[in-house]
Amino acid sequence: MKEYRTDMGVERAKARRLLRLAAAAPVAAYFAFFAAFAVDIPFGDDYPTLAFVINSTNPDWPAGKAAQILGQHNEHRIATLRLTLLALYALRGEIDFVLVAFLGNLAAVGIALVLFRGVRGSAGGEPLFLFLPVLFLLFQPQHFQLMFWAMCAFTNVVVIFLSFLSLDLLAGKTAGERRGAAFGGALVLAVAAAYTNGNGLFVFIAGAAVLLVRKRLRRLGIWLLAGGLTAAFYFRGYVKNPAHPDILPYLKDRFFGVVEYFLSVAGAWADFGVLRPHASVIAGLLVMAGLVLLAARGLLKKSPFLSGAVLFVLASLAALTWTRAPFGVLQSYEPRYKFLAVVLLALLFLGWIAVAREKEKRAAGVGFIVFSVVFSGLSYFRNFARGRDYGPVLAVTLVRWSEGEADLPCADQEHGEAILRLAVQRRIYEPPSELNILRPKFPFGAIDPAAGTPGAAPEGEVVVSGWALDNGGPPRIVVRRNARPGEPISLLNKKRLAYVGRARCAAGSAADVARVYYGFPGREEMLWRFSFRPADFAGGLLEGMTLFFFARDRAGRENLIGTVDVPGE
Repeated sequence: MKEYRTDMGVERAKARRLLRLAAAAPVAAYFAFFAAFAVDIPFGDDYPTLAFVINSTNPDWPAGKAAQILGQHNEHRIATLRLTLLALYALRGEIDFVLVAFLGNLAAVGIALVLFRGVRGSAGGEPLFLFLPVLFLLFQPQHFQLMFWAMCAFTNVVVIFLSFLSLDLLAGKTAGERRGAAFGGALVLAVAAAYTNGNGLFVFIAGAAVLLVRKRLRRLGIWLLAGGLTAAFYFRGYVKNPAHPDILPYLKDRFFGVVEYFLSVAGAWADFGVLRPHASVIAGLLVMAGLVLLAARGLLKKSPFLSGAVLFVLASLAALTWTRAPFGVLQSYEPRYKFLAVVLLALLFLGWIAVAREKEKRAAGVGFIVFSVVFSGLSYFRNFARGRDYGPVLAVTLVRWSEGEADLPCADQEHGEAILRLAVQRRIYEPPSELNILRPKFPFGAIDPAAGTPGAAPEGEVVVSGWALDNGGPPRIVVRRNARPGEPISLLNKKRLAYVGRARCAAGSAADVARVYYGFPGREEMLWRFSFRPADFAGGLLEGMTLFFFARDRAGRENLIGTVDVPGE
């Protein structure tokens, strides 16, 4: 009998080891995918976050430090990310976007741990076995854009982790002083979530539901007061993103379009590039029906934590619909939005485990394991090549930009170029050398908008002025014009432009530009001035011509910084 029990113990130990390997497999594959294809290249909103770090290096920055950290970014306030960037810069002396994205993806592990902790009590004697589907759902590359996009990974995943951890502390069965500490921790995490991404504010709504179910009314009042103060401070001086259309006229004209968007984004996990948007809309309907069934079976009382988590995700999806529905349903299954849909699907399964009878749990677990493994396999099949190509596309874009043949992958080109130059100049960011990405183009500058159209100066001269900078010192400003019909080729350069002259460099600097480009060599000699007299018009030399202004460095490299049209007769 003793030998039999020993054999049983060995078999159970082997089974537990296999179970742990099975649980680790999707997580290991996910981070191997990330490590293989993530690149240290900024994309989209990464540029403004890099600008924040650049501003922190300016001597006068401490005066506005709090405002910079808490300031609005699009419709969000991202203080958590900004503080993390400052910490990374202080520790490493540079910003590595792969590391920032890794921290965001690491928060997905935190989400899994919080969900596992929240479901252990309702999973019976096999919590890890029943939790396997959640791991296969969360750790797959369907949301590859969110995986590799540093700012997106950090804000969108960390906000869920902080919110779920806050709800777990609220729903936990603690007593005495520990309960007070748990409540205080939940409050701190909720405020941090609100200042990680805009939807973090919804943790106060979900947390209120949890406290109400727990009948902790005194703490409910404190929680609502804290939530109200956080929201009031959050929306103080808030400016609506002008790039986002107003939802109310769209809702009035396209009510069913808004409903379609919400269902599609809730079921975006079912989108594999076919039957769009029908597959995701049907999946969203099934998820909503499943949540109604869970509510009918008493999920709110059986698991306040899971109920609060579901409420948080639904509110986040509703806010996403509110701000994005006018862009059209096709946007609802962009890769970066699919993580929320997958989290909701995982919560649906965990909710079923919480309300199911003991005999139903194992059958549901086996069925959902099969579903999640197949889903994960399809996701890798569908998204492996797309994730693999994400980094090289960014690299090629940056190379082509450095050669003057493409735009940077950000909304504001002029601002993005300034950010990249400054970051490289101050060694805050360095493009990956192994990808043979050229450094940002130098020299650079601009024509003074007030002088962009020639006007008669008091001395009778026509004057064009501006500024220019180079990482090797003050550049020269070379002026060329477009060719006249029949003009000898010997007078033209490779771009078929004829030489006109050189602008005169002047001592001094433009205050607003100098403040941005703190530390650049030649900052006190950035100004230039080009003038010509009306006598030049008489011979028809410049009349009706376009003047091209190039900044030229000491090695002979030139970059166009602006053009001016000379009036004709």
